[in-house]
Amino acid sequence: MLTVLLIFLMIIDVLAIAFTWLWRRTDWAALDEANSAFIDSDGSHSYYDQDR
Repeated sequence: MLTVLLIFLMIIDVLAIAFTWLWRRTDWAALDEANSAFIDSDGSHSYYDQDR
């Protein structure tokens, strides 16, 4: 049982390290700039706020 718990904790650690690595290397300013191209003058998002 202890071995299973240790393996589970090691998997969680690897996932946390990968998430942190991706989070720090994401260019959030570029994503915001690209997203701003889809926002209309009234503040609605042209993709997410479209009529379905």
